[in-house]
Amino acid sequence: MFRSLFGRAQASEPTADEGGHFVTLRPRISALLDQAAKSHTLMSASLKGLDHPCNTAILEVSESEGYLLLDELTPRRGHQQLLEQGRLHLLGRLNGVELSFATELIETDEKEGIAIYKTTLPEKLFYLQRRMDHRVATSGQRIPFRARRGRELEVLIEGYLLDLSQSGIGVILNEDQFLRKGETLANCSIRLPGEEEQPANFAMEIRFYSQGQQSRRGRLGGRFKGLDRETLRRIRQFLNKLERTQIRRQRGED
Repeated sequence: MFRSLFGRAQASEPTADEGGHFVTLRPRISALLDQAAKSHTLMSASLKGLDHPCNTAILEVSESEGYLLLDELTPRRGHQQLLEQGRLHLLGRLNGVELSFATELIETDEKEGIAIYKTTLPEKLFYLQRRMDHRVATSGQRIPFRARRGRELEVLIEGYLLDLSQSGIGVILNEDQFLRKGETLANCSIRLPGEEEQPANFAMEIRFYSQGQQSRRGRLGGRFKGLDRETLRRIRQFLNKLERTQIRRQRGED
């Protein structure tokens, strides 16, 4: 059972950012956060007293009862800070959009040694479209990812894409790996759906890596390095096709 920490949650106050707008309609806020939960969007959690943000993910959204369930904060030092402060600010990217909001801790629970936080559904959420590096979710298409590392390229890393842009990818790995931010994976490949050509090969710099808490699968975000023109052309072509398909689905044309 959840352990109550605070009698009543306070209203959240998201951080504003130039060029975006606040979403205040409760159904719209719930829908956006539910999409983030279903797509396993990595959320960056900021707390006072920590020099660097922690990572978490939204596990569940309840519009009717007005709460979120969040995965355990990593690194673990964020856990105690949250218990003491009772408030955190979350930032995540969903389909090329930055979502930013504050939420209050209501209760905490533990499942198989992993903390789960029940927090308030925000009263408003800041929504910012960044068009320079628009990432398109690849939900519904399991695009395999492979990379090799080590002196003899003997270590095989496998997973599938969460999202794709002209400058990088988000990946769910089949197994946790010991990866570091800033590390370069020089031997990576993806096979784009509908292509009979060779896989798209590239090098990639790791921009973030988070070890899985419940699924035991790692989440990886990377930026392409030295992408050749032909591979970039193929990625752009696939992105255009993917976006057109998603727009048709949203309009109910498929």
